[in-house]
Amino acid sequence: MKRKWALRQEISWVIAAKILLLAALFTLFFAPSKRPKIDADAVSRHLLSNPRGNAP
Repeated sequence: MKRKWALRQEISWVIAAKILLLAALFTLFFAPSKRPKIDADAVSRHLLSNPRGNAP
């Protein structure tokens, strides 16, 4: 029974470490400082631009 407990404890530590690693990666790559600033002017410039050059 002691061996079974040790295995559960080891698996729990590994899962906890993976969750912490995923949280750290999420914070590094999807933090608010990594997001582009989007305002009304930027949206209108993007929507009204004509990148292909074929005006109607």
